[in-house]
Amino acid sequence: MTQATDPRQDFDNQVLAELRELKLEVEQTNQKVEQINQKVEQFNQKFENYQKATQWVVQ
Repeated sequence: MTQATDPRQDFDNQVLAELRELKLEVEQTNQKVEQINQKVEQFNQKFENYQKATQWVVQ
C-alpha cells in the first residue's frame, strides 16, 4: 500500500522552508546594516575632528 503525501504537510514544509530563507535574508541584512552603522560612526568621528580642527584654525 502506497502512502499518499498530505497536501497540508507539504504546504507546511514549504512555508517553513521559506521562513528559514527569509530569516537568513534578515540576518544578512542586519549584518549589512551593522557594517553601515560602523562606517557612519567612523565618518561622524572624522567629521567631528575636522570640524574641531577648523574651529581651532579660525580662532
